[in-house]
Amino acid sequence: MIYYCYKNISEISDEQYEKMRQEIAFHFSERASMKRKDSICAKYLLCNMLESLFGISEYFISPDENGKLFIDKSDIFFSISHSKDMIFCAVGTKQIGCDVQEITKSNGKVAKRFFTEKENELLLRAENEDETFFKLWTVKESILKYHGSGISGGLSTYDFSDCCDKEKFNKHGLTFTTFKKDKYAFSVCSTDAESCLYE
Repeated sequence: MIYYCYKNISEISDEQYEKMRQEIAFHFSERASMKRKDSICAKYLLCNMLESLFGISEYFISPDENGKLFIDKSDIFFSISHSKDMIFCAVGTKQIGCDVQEITKSNGKVAKRFFTEKENELLLRAENEDETFFKLWTVKESILKYHGSGISGGLSTYDFSDCCDKEKFNKHGLTFTTFKKDKYAFSVCSTDAESCLYE
């Protein structure tokens, strides 16, 4: 089972951020960023999910050679993402990738560079081009995060033009769950076919 959770952090005070940072700092190596508030909140959410869902409180998280964070000596996997005021975290016993993006104005130049020809054709006929653009972006980002490669792994490598109207689908050997909340698009993927919202 993959568990995912999202939180809006717009009303968290500087004092709360600092308290969160102090509470979780010992779980992370020095290379893991603990400066940005959104990053701190996402990591704090991750730590809460690890303890609540899996009962673990003693662990150490560090980056691999590609910069992807992992839990040392553990069979639990996670992925975290943040965009503006929204943080997103997914945790499970299979490798995971997740991404959240604020839905703003779609960018044709970015689409031509990073999307496939079929995906660009989909954007041209989409009823809501902005939502379609950011759904595609989060789905593509989630699979790159799953593989631990980030944007450098090639957003245009994977085509999702035939899946954009679905909230759950299988593609490229993975199960994807996508949804929209307020002005944000979310995607999570894994080889685990079961996923649910953790509240």
